[in-house]
Amino acid sequence: MEMRKKYGDVFLLKLGMVPVLVVNGMEMVKQVLHKDGEHFAGRPNMHTFSFLAEGKSLSFSVNYGESWKLHKKIASKAL
Repeated sequence: MEMRKKYGDVFLLKLGMVPVLVVNGMEMVKQVLHKDGEHFAGRPNMHTFSFLAEGKSLSFSVNYGESWKLHKKIASKAL
């Protein structure tokens, strides 16, 4: 929340050498999931991401495919 206050709803940070785009705020998340979902689908293959939710979450999955699309649909409806 502090970084959101300082940098806004969308900002880039680096985890080591890997650039990571951070999206905050309900309206911005809706836009990313509803309008630009495929552009934001890719994830770097990082050990930390694999560890979180065993790589099976909408946020941390490196696999863009049918599973990701289903998760996106569920998350979109929840928003």
